[in-house]
Amino acid sequence: MMNPLPILLLGGAALLMMGGKKKAPKSAGEEKTIVYLGQEVPAYIEDNEDDDSEMSDIVVEVRLDSDVKSMKLRKFGAVRRVVMNKGDLRGIKKAVIRRPDPPNMMGKRPEALRVGHAKSKRIKLLLAEMEQVFEAEGVDLDYITPLEVTTLTKTPTHAVAIPPKGYWYAMAATLRDGFVPLRKAFGKPIVINNGYRPPEYNREVTCRRKGGECVDEGTAGSRHQWFQALDLLPADATPENRVLLAKVAAAFFLERGGPLDMGFGVYGKPNFPQGVHIDTGFERRTWGSADYFINQVSGVA
Repeated sequence: MMNPLPILLLGGAALLMMGGKKKAPKSAGEEKTIVYLGQEVPAYIEDNEDDDSEMSDIVVEVRLDSDVKSMKLRKFGAVRRVVMNKGDLRGIKKAVIRRPDPPNMMGKRPEALRVGHAKSKRIKLLLAEMEQVFEAEGVDLDYITPLEVTTLTKTPTHAVAIPPKGYWYAMAATLRDGFVPLRKAFGKPIVINNGYRPPEYNREVTCRRKGGECVDEGTAGSRHQWFQALDLLPADATPENRVLLAKVAAAFFLERGGPLDMGFGVYGKPNFPQGVHIDTGFERRTWGSADYFINQVSGVA
């Protein structure tokens, strides 16, 4: 396997390699401004014809006067400089990230792009890239991190599963329009019990079992598999906080459930909810004890 991309440190003269540190070329190179995910960033361009670093599948739309061509960015972490080959940007006045084509959110459940330990180098790179997407899509990162929505909490080592990149925008929308406003309204820390669930993992944690073996496909239509859904629990999971979170989510659903095509579920009994589910971008619907709390906050009950 090829070595991952060298990352040019923001303020230093060293390149951080996954296999160790390597000094940057003595030549100053040149800088040009590009736009990465909607933000102008300096692109340090060095002449390195022999570099065989792994290339990303993020596509950049490059405008050369009236012409448009495509090229690929090398993989990089959450930094503001992009290392490119000098020849790639010769004559370029502006480069803009082209957002991936939207995936079919009603289609086949996507398999994970990568599964691994949170401390693995490849997972760290992907999480850093996801953070860039979330930030560019308007997610308030003071309230959430990509690691929280990709951790498989029911695996022994809390493995991390990264969905295909096109689906990252679906979670960005759920976080920006659903989770962050809900978290602010609740006013207390919230734990993410489930974010992304790859199909096989989803089956394992939701199927009906007999003799320890799954006897059905579980919740095969769960929006967790399309990276649209979150299961939430108060960090201080007292009975009072559990009920409060369900009520706050119910009030939010009444106000925004329609425009957001929001799903809202409450697991467990009304006096001791086991968790709150939200998703966006699919269809407005409720299940579990959700209607009980909707009636509570709307004054019906």
